[in-house]
Amino acid sequence: QGTAVTFAGIAAGIDGIKQVLSFGLWGDGPEKVATAASYLSSLLQTKASYERRKQEWELQRNLSNQDILIGNQQQHIAQDQVNIVDQERSIATLRSDQAETIAQFLSTKFTNAELYDWMSEVLEGVYSFFLQQATATAQLAAQQLAFERQEPIPSIILSDYWEAPKDNFTSSNLSENAPDRRGLTGSARLLQDIYQLDQFALQTDRRKLQMTKTISLASLSPVEFQRFRETGEMPFYTLGGMFDRDFPGHYLRLIKRVRVSVIALAPVVDGIKGTLWSNGISRTVQSNGGYYFNTTEIRRMPESIALTGALNATGIFDFEAADQSKLLPFESMGVENAWEFHLPKSSNLSLDYNSIADVLITFDYTALHSEIYKQQVIEQSDKVFTADRVFSFRNDFPDQWYDLHHPELVEEAMQMTVHFDLLRADFPPNLSNVKVKHITLYLPQDDYPGMAISLNRNGNSYPANNRMTPNGIVSSRQTDNWPERWQNMLNIAPEGQWTLSFPNNETVKQWFKEERFKDILILITYEGAVSG
Repeated sequence: QGTAVTFAGIAAGIDGIKQVLSFGLWGDGPEKVATAASYLSSLLQTKASYERRKQEWELQRNLSNQDILIGNQQQHIAQDQVNIVDQERSIATLRSDQAETIAQFLSTKFTNAELYDWMSEVLEGVYSFFLQQATATAQLAAQQLAFERQEPIPSIILSDYWEAPKDNFTSSNLSENAPDRRGLTGSARLLQDIYQLDQFALQTDRRKLQMTKTISLASLSPVEFQRFRETGEMPFYTLGGMFDRDFPGHYLRLIKRVRVSVIALAPVVDGIKGTLWSNGISRTVQSNGGYYFNTTEIRRMPESIALTGALNATGIFDFEAADQSKLLPFESMGVENAWEFHLPKSSNLSLDYNSIADVLITFDYTALHSEIYKQQVIEQSDKVFTADRVFSFRNDFPDQWYDLHHPELVEEAMQMTVHFDLLRADFPPNLSNVKVKHITLYLPQDDYPGMAISLNRNGNSYPANNRMTPNGIVSSRQTDNWPERWQNMLNIAPEGQWTLSFPNNETVKQWFKEERFKDILILITYEGAVSG
C-alpha cells in the first residue's frame, strides 16, 4: 500500500512538470528547468529504489517459501530416520531373541556340545586304534619283506603316526592352549611310507630258485611205515640235512606247494580219504649280513589238507591254486617241519592197506643260493653218509615169503628157513666202503606170540630167543633185546647171502597160515664214504 502511494506521488510530480512545460513556464529560465529535472530524477530514483526493494522482498519471500519447503522435507527425513531406528531396534531385538533361542536349543538338544565332546573322544580312540593296527601291520610287512629278501630294510615305517610331526610352526613343548593336531595327518603319512616300502619291494624283487623234492615215507621210516599200514597214522619229520645234501649252498628254503601220492591199489571210484597235517612250527636258514647264517623258527597256526586223490593230491582245486590272493596250504613254511599223515581205516573201507607200497610227499619249494654258506655246509657236513634200506619179504622176496606160508612144498630140512641175497646194487653206487651200522628185524602182527629166531649170514648163525623179540622187534639200537652174537654182523659189508630161520614146528607154521605175520621187514642202517 505504501508503495502504491509513492508511485502515485511520483506520477503527480511528473504531471506537474508537464504542466509547467506546457504553459510557458520556460521563461523563468534554465534554473527552473534544472530544478524540475532534478526533481524528476529524484522521483525516478525513488521509484527505482522502490522497485528494487520490491524485488528484494519478493526474492526474500520466495526464499522463505523455499526454506519452508526444505524445513518440511527435513522434517519428513528426520521422521524417516526415526522410523529406521525403530526398525533396527526391532531387528536387533529379534536377533537377540533368536540367538537366545538357538543357544537354549543347542544346550538342550540331543546333539549338543557335550555330546560332541564325548563323540570326539570316542572317535579319537577308534581312529587311534585303527591307525595303530595299520602301523603294526605295515611294520610286520616290512619285517616279512626283509625276511623274504634277506636284505636289511631301511627305516621306512615309523613306530607311531599318531603324534603330530614337529616343524617350524609347532613348538616341541606344546602349551595347554595349543591346538590338538594328533592323528590329523597320520593316515596320509602312513600311506606315503607304505608306498615307499612298496617301491623298495619292487626294486629288490628277484626270482628265487625253484626246486622239487620227493620223500618216500617207506624209505624214510620203514618200521613206522609198516605200523602205518596197521594203524593208518604216521608221523614223520623233514630235516634240513635232507635238503643240504642236494644243494649245500641253499638257504631260506620255503615251501610253495605240497603234493601227496599214495602208491597202492586204491579204489577207482572211492579213492582215498587222508589228511596231511602240520603243527605250524617250521625252521629254515636265514642270512645275517650275507656272512653269517643261522636257523630261525617260523611260527604259524597248524594247517592241514584233506586228500581224496591218490596221485599228486594237493587238497585244493586247480582254479583255487591259480588264486594269488591267498596262500596255498603250507606255503611259506620252512622245509624243516613235523608232519602227520592220517589215512583212517574207518574212512577207507575199500582200501587194502597191505597193498600200500609207499607214500610219496613232494615238496615244491624256493630257496636262495650263497657260495659262502655252501662252503660252510661242506666244511661242517660229515663225509660219511648214513641211511636206511628196508627189505620187505612180501614185496622184495616174494618167493621166500611164499615158502614160509607153504612149508609143505619145501624139503623138510629146509622148512621155515629162507635164504635171501643182498647185493651191492641194493645200495647207492656212489658210496664207497659201505658197512652195516645197525640191523632191525620187525615182524608186524596184531598179537606177537614170541619165538626164537635164527639169523645167519654167510653160514654164521646168530640165534635170538623169546626175550630178545618183544613186540616183534629185534634191533641193534635196543641193547636190551639185541643178542650179543649178532654184533658180529655190524661194521661189515652188507652184500652176501642171508638166512632167516623160524622154529620148525606146527605152531609156527599155523601162525603163518593164519596170516598172523603181515610181513617180515629187515632194516639195514648202512654208512659209506661220500665220493667226490
